Amino acid sequence: MSFLELLKQSRAQASELIEKRKVDIDGDGQKHPAQYFTGLDEKTKREREAEIERRQEEGVKGPELYEDLPGDEDAETEPSKHTKTEWAKKIRDEIKGPGKDEFIRAASKVSGVSRSIIEEVYDKGLKAFATSGHRPGASATGWAVARVYAFLFDPKSGARKVDQHLWDKHEENQKSILKPIYNIKQEIVKSLKFALKQTKNKYHTPKLQKNANRLLKNDKLYLSDFEYCFNELKHRNDSKRLDFWLLGGEAMLQLQKYLKIGITLNQALEMPYEEKNEK
Repeated sequence: MSFLELLKQSRAQASELIEKRKVDIDGDGQKHPAQYFTGLDEKTKREREAEIERRQEEGVKGPELYEDLPGDEDAETEPSKHTKTEWAKKIRDEIKGPGKDEFIRAASKVSGVSRSIIEEVYDKGLKAFATSGHRPGASATGWAVARVYAFLFDPKSGARKVDQHLWDKHEENQKSILKPIYNIKQEIVKSLKFALKQTKNKYHTPKLQKNANRLLKNDKLYLSDFEYCFNELKHRNDSKRLDFWLLGGEAMLQLQKYLKIGITLNQALEMPYEEKNEK
């Protein structure tokens, strides 16, 4: 069997598995994800399917779209796996108040994806909740938030695949940013280069200068390359001193913070640099 034939067979099997996860309770040819009927009795399943199809066929608009479906009222749903990730927790920690706009602001800050793209994904989540059905007991807001998490942080999710064009747009936006420093690795490099230029005119520790030059010359960086900086920064936290910048400055502190919560070095170096506002 050729590779192409094997690929076609694999795709056919995958499609078959997906179809098996869909159900047509009333036998009218319209299928829906089986998870949208989990835990319900047959009567409620039929009523729920009929209401989903009515909303789709009649083009229902307004508040009615978000009213409970049969089976929602007494059901409890398990939170989406996408809400349990470390990234989702970071967004929740960043949120400073209620509402859609604040969630989108926090998600944008943590992920580096523009608010307009996140809002489009969020709104699609609301629309999908209302017109395509949802797990019993789920809320419209919860459905939209979970879709945003999936889009932002799970490349294999249905949300990313459906809105791949929006992710492509995000990546194009990143390439076109005029500001060249936008992740931690680049900000550390910027800090080191800036500091080394100042060493000719200002007091500094020669050992720190040597370490800065070594970091800049290394193409492959390992955790051990940063340990010296982390240890020295414990005693040098004055952002106005040259020694602080020779050690990588605020970006180096952010790198250490991410490593402490279990993010790998390569991932942490590519994370967005959060500029510290000096008052």
